[in-house]
This record gives sequence, C-alpha cells and structure tokens, in this order.
Amino acid sequence: MQIALNDFDLLFDSLVGQVPAESPVSLPSPEGTGQEQDEWIARAVALFHRGDYARCQSLLQKCEAQGSRDVRVRAFLAASRSMGNGRVRDGVVACLEAIRGAFYIPDLYFALGVLLLRAGDRAKAHAAFQRGLRLDPHHAGLTARLREMGERRVPVLGFLDRANPANRVLGRMRAQLSGG
Repeated sequence: MQIALNDFDLLFDSLVGQVPAESPVSLPSPEGTGQEQDEWIARAVALFHRGDYARCQSLLQKCEAQGSRDVRVRAFLAASRSMGNGRVRDGVVACLEAIRGAFYIPDLYFALGVLLLRAGDRAKAHAAFQRGLRLDPHHAGLTARLREMGERRVPVLGFLDRANPANRVLGRMRAQLSGG
C-alpha cells in the first residue's frame, strides 16, 4: 500500500510529537487547520499513553465534533471510553477496525494491547505489542509495556512441554538460583 508523502508526514508527526509527562497539555483552537487537528490527535494519543483516559476522551470528542475522519480518533475514543467504563470489547472492536484500515500506525497496536491487558488476555496483548514494534522498533510505549509484562524463559528441558511438571519444578529452581 502506497502512502502519499503528505499523509506520511502527518503520520510521522503524530507518532513522534508526544507531550512530555511533566508539562501541562495546552489545547489549540479546534477551529484550525488539518495540521492543528492532527496535533490535537497526537496530544490525545500521548494522554492515552500516559493513562490519562478521561482527558484523552474529552479531547477526542472535540475532534469528533469537528468532523475529524482520522482513524485514530475513533479508535482511541473507543479505547479511552472502554478503559473508563470497563466494557473492553467495544474498544477492542474499534481498534481492530482501525487497524484494518490503517495497519501501519503502531499506536493502534498499543491501544489494542492495553485493552487486551485490561481484558486479561496477556498472550494477545503481547502479540499486539510485538506487531506494533515491527512497524516502529523504537516506540517508547510499546517497549515499556513489553518490559512491564516480562519475558518467559526457554523451558529447562526443551524436549518437554512448558507445562510438564518436570519443567515447572526445574524452572522454579532456576528462578530461585538466578534470583529472578
């Protein structure tokens, strides 16, 4: 799929331009150009990354009221609502629909992974984070979430299944001896 140069620049700006955690978020006027609205969306995505779902939601509602057709608006709006009200399925469905249309945006995989973690599906969340990292290996949110999740070690006895009692006992022993 070819991406127009202008669309690529907007996508790049939205992924790179994140608001630092210490600084307050100042909102540009919603009656602005498409570039200002893109900056607004990028700030909402940054708020989602920081876990400020209520502010993210209110910002994206204003973008939606402006008639924004950006796929990130719908996906992150549904994701932030889902994180607030606990109905994770709605957010997951919205993220999957957005990914179908814009599979090249790593932030969508981040939102999907966060929702899947909330739903308790660690395996699928891990897969979503990995998929996003294939698009942007230096994505701070994706790498941080994967680091938080931790990694499984290779089974002690590779010829046996991970769930085999021998592997479980030997794995616990290895963890105690290595201090982790």
